[in-house]
Amino acid sequence: MKRIIIIIIAFAFSVFASAQKGRYNKGRRPVRTSQRVTPRPTIKTCPDNNHPHAIDLGLPSGTKWACCNVGSEKPERYGNYYAYGETGTKSNYDVDTYEWSDDWDLTEYGIYHNLSARFDTDEFENLDLAYDAANVNWHGEWSMPKIENLNELIENTTYKWVNNFNGTGVNGALLTASNGNCIFFPAAGWRNGMSLDKAGSECRYWSSSGSTNNQYIAWCLGFDSGGEDYYEGKDRTNGLSVRAVCNETISLCPDGNHPHVIDMGEAGKWACCNVGASKPEEFGDYFAWGETTSKSKYDWDTYAWGSAENELTKYCADSDFGKNDFTDNKYTLDLADDAAHANWGNEWRMPTSKDFENLLKYTNNKWVENYNGKGMNAWLFIASNGNRILLPAAGTHHVMSLCSQGTGDYWSSSLCNDNPHYPYRLGYYPGDVRGYYDRNRQDGRSVRPVLP
Repeated sequence: MKRIIIIIIAFAFSVFASAQKGRYNKGRRPVRTSQRVTPRPTIKTCPDNNHPHAIDLGLPSGTKWACCNVGSEKPERYGNYYAYGETGTKSNYDVDTYEWSDDWDLTEYGIYHNLSARFDTDEFENLDLAYDAANVNWHGEWSMPKIENLNELIENTTYKWVNNFNGTGVNGALLTASNGNCIFFPAAGWRNGMSLDKAGSECRYWSSSGSTNNQYIAWCLGFDSGGEDYYEGKDRTNGLSVRAVCNETISLCPDGNHPHVIDMGEAGKWACCNVGASKPEEFGDYFAWGETTSKSKYDWDTYAWGSAENELTKYCADSDFGKNDFTDNKYTLDLADDAAHANWGNEWRMPTSKDFENLLKYTNNKWVENYNGKGMNAWLFIASNGNRILLPAAGTHHVMSLCSQGTGDYWSSSLCNDNPHYPYRLGYYPGDVRGYYDRNRQDGRSVRPVLP
């Protein structure tokens, strides 16, 4: 019996020793065995570590998105949290600490303090740059995206939720464009009161567009593991992340020796800047129609060619509007009364109604905000030959006030055939540009010269 037990023990020891063979060497030290491990592919969002980068996603508008959040120096960092319309951080995100309210009595950016007061009721209110967290903190061309930017981003990228982004332990949303470039949105959650909610699983990113239906909320972009969405659904007092956008640098002139003649092909030859301006982005001077100098007051009692609508003394083809039934049947400004020719000389003149019609017909055009980071909005016209002109949103001088800021109004030299009080002009606001005849020739408006 003892012999059988000894044989069994010896056999078991032999099996055990055989099993250890290859794991231990002679000195019973461990021997490493190679294992094939497939590394997780690195997601490359930036060309180098000099953040932030403006990532070109090939979007139709030319808008570029920042690679990281405002307040962060890397794509995976959460960055800062901002209440809507505030530009600094704080410890408590609540109505009691909100800069633009007094217990929900909104003092700025309320539902009645928006673009709908000036334009259509379906216009979105967008933050002024002074209240834009991206522009205030990063300066230059950077700004918070508008609702149309959110929509464009979603429609032109593919979405993927990523856990442990590049081994950083951070979850978030990866949006990839058709050109192969991508941006990562970390799931930073949001601040509500003094708490941080949903960090690691969800995130919300402010736009600059407030709601026209509910003054207490603003539009934002949201991500979670289930998908992406943009909606008007976050309390303006909450602290959300901000991802900045910028537009491409717009090149207009060959050098700084303005004014230049810009050949716009079939649209004609246009000056690069307004009369009275030394650069394309400057507003320049304002002129009443048919006057050649600027002044401090633009009203009938200072107008050169009449003291009232029915007291015109020049450029009047209807005796009902002329002083003492005056008529001269003039429908186009004399060169002596042309602000472009009088101030710039040579062959420069004010555009006719036909010049403006050709500009609209033979160019692509779009609204531009914060032109080249200079804080100026304008309408950009792009000719088929690639040349461009920019008409700044200089507003209108009425009596002694600069009105309609954020819009543009440019005089032509042409007068309406049916009403001598109605010159033709090009007018625009952020949603529309058009040429039309309108009243108030005594008001001060911009002038952009052309060449024959």
